[in-house]
Formats: sequence, structure tokens, C-alpha cells
Amino acid sequence: FDSAIAKHRDGDAAKSVDLADRACRFGHGEACFQLGGWLKPDKPSQARAAYDRACAANHAAGCNNAGLLRLAEKGVTDKLRLEAAGLLSKACAGDVTAACTLAGRLLARSDPQAAVKLYRRGCDLDSVAACRELGVTLYAGKGTPVDKTRAANLFAAACRLGDGIACRNFAAMALRGDGIGKNQVLAGERMHRGCKLGDGAACLAFGQMLCAGVGVDKDHFHAANFFKVGCARGSK
Repeated sequence: FDSAIAKHRDGDAAKSVDLADRACRFGHGEACFQLGGWLKPDKPSQARAAYDRACAANHAAGCNNAGLLRLAEKGVTDKLRLEAAGLLSKACAGDVTAACTLAGRLLARSDPQAAVKLYRRGCDLDSVAACRELGVTLYAGKGTPVDKTRAANLFAAACRLGDGIACRNFAAMALRGDGIGKNQVLAGERMHRGCKLGDGAACLAFGQMLCAGVGVDKDHFHAANFFKVGCARGSK
């Protein structure tokens, strides 16, 4: 494999691919992974095969890329989604953080309990998105018993770390006193933060709070601005 890297540095692409392929066939996971990267721009089907072999050799990033290539195909079928979910789950087990969230989303309907385990794993690996998704499942009781207090804590933590949707979710709970103590002022602060972090729905909700004077001083002028921002970000 080292020879393949050296040939690639020398600009001999054909020889580097040949050497990497040989190493890959002998079960060298990193060689398979590198081969996939070299083949991906022009030969995606061969790249996918290389990533599959990397995954078979327990190369977590190879599993991740093998899953992503399946999802990138035109006309993705349910079979491909299921294959991708399995590969991404293996990548998640190998500490590829983003794979945990994506695999969880793919399995959320067909196997909610597996999705919860993946979100929990991703959250343990400090994925903000996984923590938010885990909060959603705990709030709704999908694949796990309802635990709104834990959901609120996850939303609050993800919000602090920069997830706008999590800020909106926490604000909505605080606004209603749903699972946590009712606190309209805190709800306003978190909804505003969600908007600042790019969540269009949070902008609309904060505009509504400004119109009604709930948790914030009534201000129709600034409310209109937040409505415009929310609409510009695709929320209605």
C-alpha cells in the first residue's frame, strides 16, 4: 500500500490504483478506502465496491462512504436505503459521529428502537444533531419511553452548542410548561437564539411572540422583520 501512495504522489494514477487494488484484495482496509477515494470522481460504482471491501475489513470511514454512495444514487430504492442504514450503523459503531444521526433517521420509521440506540451513540460522541434527534424521540416516545424532562435537557444542551432547531424545541416546551417549568421569558430568549442560529421556524415563532407580547415586550415593527426572515428561510 505504501508503494501505491508513493506512485500517486509521483503522478502515476494508473499504477497507484493497481497497487492499491492489490492491497485491498488482501484485506487491507486503508488501501480499499484510499482506492475508493481515487476511483470516486470517474468510476463511482467501482469506488462503491472498494468502500464495501474497506467496510468488510472493519474500516469505519469506508462503511460510512459506502453508505453515502448508496444514498447518492439516482432513484434511491428502499433496498438501497436499508443497505445504507446497515453500513452507516457499522460506521457509527466505529465512532464516525455523523453516521449515527443519518443511520438513525433512515431507521426511524422501520426500527425506532434501533434509531434511538444510534442517536444515543451519536450523542455520546458529542454530535449535536444526534442529541437533538434523541430529544425528539424521547419527547414523542418513539422507540423509547416518553421522558420530556430528559428531552428538554438534550434540547437545551444542543441549543447551547449551536443547534437552532433544538433552541426552538426547548423554547416551545418552556413556553407551554411542557415537561419543564413554564418560563415565557426563557422561551423568548431561546426562540430568539434559534432564529439567530438560522432556524426559520424559530424566527416566525419569535415574531409571533413579539406580536403577542409573550415572554418579550410587544413590538409589531420588529415582529414583521422576524416574519420576513423566517419566510426568506423557507418557513411559512
